[in-house]
Amino acid sequence: MLKYDFSRLRLALIDEVGELVHKLKGDWCWWKKTQVLVDRTKVLEKLVDVWHFALSINNHLKSYCSDDVLENEYYKDQDLDITICTLISSNGSYYPLVALTRKLDFTIKEIYNAYIDKNKVNYERIANGY
Repeated sequence: MLKYDFSRLRLALIDEVGELVHKLKGDWCWWKKTQVLVDRTKVLEKLVDVWHFALSINNHLKSYCSDDVLENEYYKDQDLDITICTLISSNGSYYPLVALTRKLDFTIKEIYNAYIDKNKVNYERIANGY
Protein backbone atom coordinates (compact mmCIF):
# COMPACT_ATOMS: atom_id res chain seq x y z
CA MET A 1 0.00 0.00 0.00
CA LEU A 2 1.29 3.44 -0.88
CA LYS A 3 2.17 5.65 2.01
CA TYR A 4 0.20 8.86 1.83
CA ASP A 5 1.92 12.05 2.75
CA PHE A 6 0.64 15.51 3.47
CA SER A 7 0.83 16.60 -0.17
CA ARG A 8 -1.27 13.63 -1.29
CA LEU A 9 -3.80 14.27 1.44
CA ARG A 10 -4.24 17.86 0.27
CA LEU A 11 -4.65 16.73 -3.34
CA ALA A 12 -7.20 14.12 -2.25
CA LEU A 13 -9.12 16.83 -0.37
CA ILE A 14 -9.09 19.10 -3.43
CA ASP A 15 -10.29 16.22 -5.62
CA GLU A 16 -13.15 15.36 -3.27
CA VAL A 17 -14.16 19.02 -3.00
CA GLY A 18 -14.24 19.12 -6.80
CA GLU A 19 -16.51 16.09 -6.87
CA LEU A 20 -18.75 17.72 -4.27
CA VAL A 21 -18.97 20.93 -6.31
CA HIS A 22 -19.89 18.84 -9.35
CA LYS A 23 -22.75 17.22 -7.42
CA LEU A 24 -23.98 20.75 -6.60
CA LYS A 25 -23.81 21.85 -10.23
CA GLY A 26 -27.59 21.90 -10.60
CA ASP A 27 -27.64 24.84 -8.17
CA TRP A 28 -25.04 26.99 -9.90
CA CYS A 29 -24.74 25.97 -13.56
CA TRP A 30 -26.99 28.52 -15.23
CA TRP A 31 -25.83 28.02 -18.82
CA LYS A 32 -26.80 24.35 -19.24
CA LYS A 33 -30.55 23.92 -19.68
CA THR A 34 -30.39 20.13 -19.20
CA GLN A 35 -28.37 20.21 -15.98
CA VAL A 36 -29.29 17.39 -13.59
CA LEU A 37 -30.95 18.53 -10.37
CA VAL A 38 -28.98 18.30 -7.14
CA ASP A 39 -29.39 14.95 -5.39
CA ARG A 40 -29.07 15.48 -1.64
CA THR A 41 -28.01 11.85 -1.06
CA LYS A 42 -25.14 12.14 -3.54
CA VAL A 43 -24.11 15.48 -2.06
CA LEU A 44 -23.95 13.86 1.38
CA GLU A 45 -21.81 11.01 0.01
CA LYS A 46 -19.33 13.49 -1.44
CA LEU A 47 -19.39 15.66 1.68
CA VAL A 48 -18.48 12.60 3.74
CA ASP A 49 -15.47 12.04 1.46
CA VAL A 50 -14.46 15.67 2.03
CA TRP A 51 -14.77 15.10 5.77
CA HIS A 52 -12.62 11.97 5.51
CA PHE A 53 -9.69 13.74 3.89
CA ALA A 54 -10.04 16.89 5.98
CA LEU A 55 -9.98 14.74 9.12
CA SER A 56 -7.01 12.79 7.74
CA ILE A 57 -5.14 16.07 7.26
CA ASN A 58 -6.03 17.12 10.78
CA ASN A 59 -4.83 13.77 12.13
CA HIS A 60 -1.61 14.23 10.17
CA LEU A 61 -1.19 17.68 11.72
CA LYS A 62 -2.27 16.35 15.13
CA SER A 63 -5.01 18.98 15.22
CA TYR A 64 -8.09 18.07 17.18
CA CYS A 65 -11.63 19.40 17.18
CA SER A 66 -13.17 20.78 20.33
CA ASP A 67 -16.90 20.93 20.94
CA ASP A 68 -16.97 24.70 20.49
CA VAL A 69 -16.12 24.25 16.80
CA LEU A 70 -19.38 22.41 16.22
CA GLU A 71 -21.36 25.24 17.77
CA ASN A 72 -19.35 28.17 16.42
CA GLU A 73 -20.86 30.57 13.90
CA TYR A 74 -17.52 31.03 12.11
CA TYR A 75 -17.95 31.68 8.37
CA LYS A 76 -21.71 31.84 8.89
CA ASP A 77 -22.24 34.67 6.43
CA GLN A 78 -19.75 33.63 3.75
CA ASP A 79 -20.91 32.37 0.38
CA LEU A 80 -20.46 28.70 -0.45
CA ASP A 81 -17.60 29.36 -2.89
CA ILE A 82 -15.64 31.32 -0.29
CA THR A 83 -16.25 28.63 2.33
CA ILE A 84 -14.96 25.94 -0.04
CA CYS A 85 -11.87 27.96 -0.95
CA THR A 86 -11.21 28.63 2.73
CA LEU A 87 -11.51 24.91 3.51
CA ILE A 88 -8.97 23.99 0.83
CA SER A 89 -6.52 26.75 1.69
CA SER A 90 -6.74 26.00 5.41
CA ASN A 91 -5.69 22.37 4.99
CA GLY A 92 -9.03 21.04 6.12
CA SER A 93 -9.56 23.28 9.14
CA TYR A 94 -12.59 22.34 11.22
CA TYR A 95 -14.27 25.76 11.08
CA PRO A 96 -14.82 25.90 7.31
CA LEU A 97 -15.56 22.16 7.27
CA VAL A 98 -18.38 22.60 9.78
CA ALA A 99 -19.49 25.78 7.99
CA LEU A 100 -19.63 23.90 4.67
CA THR A 101 -21.69 21.17 6.31
CA ARG A 102 -24.12 23.76 7.67
CA LYS A 103 -24.35 25.64 4.38
CA LEU A 104 -25.34 22.39 2.69
CA ASP A 105 -27.95 21.90 5.43
CA PHE A 106 -26.55 18.72 6.93
CA THR A 107 -26.13 17.93 10.59
CA ILE A 108 -23.06 16.48 12.24
CA LYS A 109 -25.16 13.41 13.07
CA GLU A 110 -26.00 12.93 9.38
CA ILE A 111 -22.30 13.21 8.54
CA TYR A 112 -21.40 10.69 11.23
CA ASN A 113 -24.01 8.14 10.09
CA ALA A 114 -23.06 8.51 6.43
CA TYR A 115 -19.38 8.26 7.36
CA ILE A 116 -20.00 4.93 9.15
CA ASP A 117 -21.87 3.63 6.09
CA LYS A 118 -19.13 4.79 3.71
CA ASN A 119 -16.45 3.22 5.91
CA LYS A 120 -18.15 -0.18 5.46
CA VAL A 121 -18.10 0.32 1.68
CA ASN A 122 -14.42 1.30 1.79
CA TYR A 123 -13.47 -1.82 3.76
CA GLU A 124 -15.39 -3.96 1.25
CA ARG A 125 -13.49 -2.26 -1.57
CA ILE A 126 -10.16 -2.97 0.16
CA ALA A 127 -11.12 -6.62 0.67
CA ASN A 128 -11.95 -6.90 -3.04
CA GLY A 129 -8.72 -5.28 -4.26
CA TYR A 130 -10.12 -1.85 -5.13
